[in-house]
Amino acid sequence: MKTYVAILVISALAAFFFTPLMRRLALRFGAIDLPGERKVHQKPMPRLGGLAVFIGFCFPWAGFYLLDNLVTETFQNYEKLFAALMLGASAM
Repeated sequence: MKTYVAILVISALAAFFFTPLMRRLALRFGAIDLPGERKVHQKPMPRLGGLAVFIGFCFPWAGFYLLDNLVTETFQNYEKLFAALMLGASAM
């Protein structure tokens, strides 16, 4: 159970810390959604928030190689399947 809580906390912290960075990058490179008559927002909105969430999803998985317990052992047994999942998620 501790491993699952650690994954949750690490993932949340990674997304929390990467969100401002993605916002700055979006504003710097023009990856923004401009307001319009069919939009709800009144000012330009950054569009790279999903990337911060994806980084938050990916970040804790690297820790599975540092721990030695039943959860990490199961993860390591399905490495190829997980690599395919990550490749597909990265492509999206």
